[in-house]
Amino acid sequence: MRPVAAVESRITVITVDELDIQAQAVFPLSDQILARLLKQIRRQQPRVIGLDIFRDFPVEPGQEELMNVFRETQNLVAIEKLVGTQISAPSALTNPQQQGFADQVIDRDGTVRRGLLSLYLEDELHISFALQIALRYLGADGIVPEPLEHDKIRLGRSTLVPLTSNSGGYVRADVGGYQVLMNYHGDTDRFLSFSLQAALMGRIPDDAIRDRIVLIGTTAPTVNDLLLTPFSRKINSIPNQMPGVFVHANLISQLLSAALEGRSLMRVWPSMINYLWVVFWTVLGTAIGGLSRLNWKWVLVFLGLSFGLVGMGYVAFLLCWWIPIVPATIAFWTSTLIVTLLFARQSEHLWLRQTVTEILSEQTKNPAATKIALEYLKQGENPKNKRVIDSMVAASKTGSPQLGRKRDS
Repeated sequence: MRPVAAVESRITVITVDELDIQAQAVFPLSDQILARLLKQIRRQQPRVIGLDIFRDFPVEPGQEELMNVFRETQNLVAIEKLVGTQISAPSALTNPQQQGFADQVIDRDGTVRRGLLSLYLEDELHISFALQIALRYLGADGIVPEPLEHDKIRLGRSTLVPLTSNSGGYVRADVGGYQVLMNYHGDTDRFLSFSLQAALMGRIPDDAIRDRIVLIGTTAPTVNDLLLTPFSRKINSIPNQMPGVFVHANLISQLLSAALEGRSLMRVWPSMINYLWVVFWTVLGTAIGGLSRLNWKWVLVFLGLSFGLVGMGYVAFLLCWWIPIVPATIAFWTSTLIVTLLFARQSEHLWLRQTVTEILSEQTKNPAATKIALEYLKQGENPKNKRVIDSMVAASKTGSPQLGRKRDS
């Protein structure tokens, strides 16, 4: 629901879709095809090339040609896989800065909301595909990461803050490695993209490549490199998954915008402020339930505060703050309704006692009418209230002073 962003001007995506696979009549793409593609892109002078296609084994023909292209293309970064089944980067890329892992952090509902920037594996630091590309792009502008205290990292005009086990909705979640909240630039249409066929035939304008980041990745459903993102779920429609290359593009865009333009990263409140926030809405709900009567004004206040809470969450999200709206809403509604029901029940109880007291006050003058009125009153009450009426009638017959105290109250 956030306003649509402008098309990212620093990243171009070369997609390999179903039509491209059919045109080549083979998949995985041969080394010869990849070599042709990289040569064509390299001639148009991009700043960084990111290859989001695994190439840990030769796909003939063209292996030697592709290995030579890998060795000659110093601004190339290729992917590897570290978690689970490991897949190596191309053997010709011996420079660690030309390798980046493509592993993603998936939430329990299958959605990618976190970006994994680095992780330690067997005491060796590994950098993600997205961060490796962003650092190479920023390095050309003289921007390098500067470590700060508490694992923070200064990157240009912004500071990266890693998720912890107490961050927002990720309390007690697995926050291993260096994770940040994804601040998506947009859906796939927010990135300039061209097909593999267009690239091979030289149909991409030079200004769409020169001095840009060029990412190469598959978008064909048969390759199954598709992920759920916050843009996937639509009302009354099948979730629209995002190709992995565009998820990488979003994380790269986020890092570049933060470093070059100072665009805010997604932030969360400390745990204590989250707790105080929920407590505040609990207290507010209790006050609304205890001080208001059930009428149209009460309903307007209740609905106004509820929509106001959601509105604050939306505005905060536009300002890159993720605040707990669902827990606060549940706390507000629950406390309001419980207290309202308790006060309504108490008011009903007081009304019943006052009514019985008024009826009993006429007992000496009109005993028959009093008895009829009490029986009629009992017919519409539950067993508990019937016992209250009987106890008050018994107390009036014994002359208990309790009746007078209740009437005064």
